[in-house]
Amino acid sequence: MPKHSDADLIRTARVHRTQAVALLNNSLRVEGIDRELTTALRDCKAILQDPNATQMQKALAGRTAGFLSGFVTSTAAMNATDSIRHAFLTFEDLVSCGDALSVHAPGQPRHCIARVYMDKPGPISMTDGSPKPLPSGIRSVDDIMHMSTTELNRKFGMGSGGFHGECIFWKRSSGIFLGKHKWETEAVRDNFDLAKLGELWDMRWLFPTNQEAQKFHGSMLEASRTEDNDGYLDSSPELTLSADEVNNLHDSIDVDKFVLYASNPRKKPSQNQPAFDSLIMNPTAFLQQFGAVFSIGRMVVKLYVIEGMFPQFGKLDRSSMVGKTGLVNIAAKACDDWLNGRRSNVGKYPSQFLPLDTSSKPDICSNCAKKAASLSQCSRCKFVGYCDRDCQLGHYKEHKMICRGLASMAGR
Repeated sequence: MPKHSDADLIRTARVHRTQAVALLNNSLRVEGIDRELTTALRDCKAILQDPNATQMQKALAGRTAGFLSGFVTSTAAMNATDSIRHAFLTFEDLVSCGDALSVHAPGQPRHCIARVYMDKPGPISMTDGSPKPLPSGIRSVDDIMHMSTTELNRKFGMGSGGFHGECIFWKRSSGIFLGKHKWETEAVRDNFDLAKLGELWDMRWLFPTNQEAQKFHGSMLEASRTEDNDGYLDSSPELTLSADEVNNLHDSIDVDKFVLYASNPRKKPSQNQPAFDSLIMNPTAFLQQFGAVFSIGRMVVKLYVIEGMFPQFGKLDRSSMVGKTGLVNIAAKACDDWLNGRRSNVGKYPSQFLPLDTSSKPDICSNCAKKAASLSQCSRCKFVGYCDRDCQLGHYKEHKMICRGLASMAGR
């Protein structure tokens, strides 16, 4: 882990101490949390409020408080009966897609949740789930509420219309809360994913009425289309649905504003070609990607999938999205059932998802991709391995975002 100086820790504690105490007070009011966790929260609060505690003790207590409180509040939201999480795809839903996705068929790689951002009060960063930043110098979204997509692009740079526009459209449509999941195959760790479905981003935005949801969806589409389909449509061209594909869509989907899009991937180089390194470093440019954005009642849905790097069980094609058992219909049914009170108990997070299998030790370094019989495993999740300390440090920034989630799903 990167080292932090005493001064850094003290500065962090001073800035965040008030917020940390507020977080702790909220967390201690959550029902049903573990007794040991409650004790730890109270200990942190006592240190932060103790006039005799050293600055270093308060700094460490502040950092710990933020971590624990974030864990408590997110877990409480995930386990709440009215949480938007129940509208999301579960492992069983993915399996029900059958050959369209070939998830967990015999002999194929397993899939698991890599990131969970749930019941957020507004737009977030896809990297870590933190609130989406506003343009430099802008203190509140109210300061830019009057601006159009064109004006945002002109003042803050191309791409701002969709990126910052989401915050504007969300507030204009009185957004309630949103959530985002990212699924991956276990094989992603060694950069040689053999699954048909390599990654899936599953996203939801919830609004007070159907009209507000449609307004948000329409604004997001308009902003993306003025920016060469950047953002909402992932810089990919839109596809025209066939009559059969339209007829096969779930009855709950607003067909008029349903959009399917797909990438045009570059041809993959073979392993003996000089360009092969570029495939390893930037694989998405060479992988087939599909996405769909649509509204169902007062909910807006986005699904975005990426093919495995070297799929051995069939290619990812448009039928995986809009076929009868495609991802769109499975997700639409889940959302429609949740909105109509038919899907309120799909299991508590994270037990509803497939636990990770860590019985076999990693044999490829997650940093340099060298194969070795004996690697040092991450002490927390035990899911990744490294040649040495230098490789572990080199991979830290990437791994820290998912380490805790992996450990949790492995039962640690």
